[in-house]
Amino acid sequence: MSKELYKAKRRRSSVREHMRMQQKAAGASGCSKVETLLMTLEAASNNLEIVLPFIPEELREKLASTEFSTLCDEKFRALDVEDRELTSNDLIPVIVELSRAQKDSISTEQCRKFADMFDSNQDGLINIAEFTQMVQFVTVSGWLESQEGKDMIQKAELADRSFQDLIKMIEADKERLWSIIPFLPEWLVNHLTSKEFEEACHEQFDGLDVDGSGSLEPVELIPIIQAICQTEDHGVAITEERCQRFTSLFDTDGNGVIKRDEFIEF
Repeated sequence: MSKELYKAKRRRSSVREHMRMQQKAAGASGCSKVETLLMTLEAASNNLEIVLPFIPEELREKLASTEFSTLCDEKFRALDVEDRELTSNDLIPVIVELSRAQKDSISTEQCRKFADMFDSNQDGLINIAEFTQMVQFVTVSGWLESQEGKDMIQKAELADRSFQDLIKMIEADKERLWSIIPFLPEWLVNHLTSKEFEEACHEQFDGLDVDGSGSLEPVELIPIIQAICQTEDHGVAITEERCQRFTSLFDTDGNGVIKRDEFIEF
């Protein structure tokens, strides 16, 4: 074999090898893009609860609009070519659009992970309601990735820390209360033990007891929690879990609700 022919074959071999390496790199990049998408959506899911109260009103209106619902329906019908609910593989065009990955680089496992995020009834399929929730969630996730969204996450996290600090402060103050009662000013003791104070508490209790059950469910304490947590700069997301935690601070008999005498103590 001549030296020139050997060099030519080597060049051709190197070019082919280089092309193979490029294909592998493209495939790896595609996988990375999809994994990044999945991680972004997971992060958005973790932040969603504390951020929801801060989402701009125009975005809320868009997500609840008839036009948005119609758009979701049209996209669902376009994907549902067999006129049934969507499988995870049916969502590949959506994943490609969101991640900008190559279609061939998306694995079955990645499709399943993506679908599982929105498969509320866990039947392995995505129905029109779940698909609409998916598009809503992805839209909010996109907003959270914007600078405005990132700033809002920081604001929401600050509000969340404020709530946690409030709970810790109340817990500590309750423990100290009995030791400081002897040192309270006489006027304050007279006020807290007066008939007028008790009647004011009863009136506020009745205003919160919307179902007239004679006890306050955790969700009925939302106005109180909001008033305590609200500051000039930010509010806080009042979730059911937080209502229950707040209730437990004053639920002395442990039945999950606040009775009239417990409310007065509070």
